[in-house]
Amino acid sequence: MLHDNIHYDMRKARSYNCSFNLIVGPRGPGKTFELTQYVVEDFIKRGAQFKWVRRYPKEIKAVRGSFFDDMIKLNVFPDHELKMTGNKAMIDGKLAGKIIALSTGDDEKSTPTPEVNTIVFDEFILEPGFRHYIPNEVHTFLNLVNSTVRLRSGWSVWMLANAVTMANPYFDYWGVRLPYGKSISRFAPDKLIEYVQNDAFEAAAASSQFGQAVAGTEYADYAVKNRFFLDNDTFIERKTATSKYYFTIRFHGKEYGIYADFETGILYVSQDADRTFPVRFALTDDDHNPNTLIVRGRRNPYITALINCYAAGALRFDNARVKGAMLKAIALLR
Repeated sequence: MLHDNIHYDMRKARSYNCSFNLIVGPRGPGKTFELTQYVVEDFIKRGAQFKWVRRYPKEIKAVRGSFFDDMIKLNVFPDHELKMTGNKAMIDGKLAGKIIALSTGDDEKSTPTPEVNTIVFDEFILEPGFRHYIPNEVHTFLNLVNSTVRLRSGWSVWMLANAVTMANPYFDYWGVRLPYGKSISRFAPDKLIEYVQNDAFEAAAASSQFGQAVAGTEYADYAVKNRFFLDNDTFIERKTATSKYYFTIRFHGKEYGIYADFETGILYVSQDADRTFPVRFALTDDDHNPNTLIVRGRRNPYITALINCYAAGALRFDNARVKGAMLKAIALLR
């Protein structure tokens, strides 16, 4: 495999031997290139096949037209024929992998895949725009993985993304935190996150024509320095020692504690929820259970207080993930 000191190298992450590998990095250091190299080489050496996952069928059309282009252009595998036939990746005339859409992944359930050892989910964190996460997306993705690997061992999942926001379904589901002070950390025995930081790439990107054109902007922090550009520190603040527990909100399967500091008039939203506190509200039908009251509109005085504090700039959040989730909740309530 081709490697240099500028582009992404997955060898360190591979040494952890984790089942799920979340790789988050800036635009341009070659995350997709590296994983493409890996799955091609794995097939050539061991006959191991792969699934390459994108979210929607429209994305598949764009990917399949250029999937092997960089490998061919750079002559990475000069002795082998790399070719796309529809959604099938062919190497030397044999099926090496498939590019599939997560939104239609159920179509794959009945198809035996005993040779698939690697699943790559490219752009698992959405960029802002017109696309959206599919309903119950994490479970849909895990169903896809389960139906692919079944009871086998020796497989791995690689999830690639740009540093868009910590507030995404996968970080929420697994409680992922960035590996501050280092590039890689396990957040479970079989799962890791790699926060790609490369001084050589950053210097090269910053000195490029485009890097100089966007220097000093939030976009430069995102594209060059790998900072989550939808996340900022505005309204991020830990609850005060004088704040009192006020009520609990259940939203998208997570519970959030709402604390009130009656001296300052500020409400705090925290992932530190008291599951025994009797005042509990569910914001959706899916979150409703025998221990919650379902919220309909803004007639609830607790919810009204929450929305009014937000409008007045008097609402604070534990961290960016809590902030992202609660802003979605407030948008639903308003």
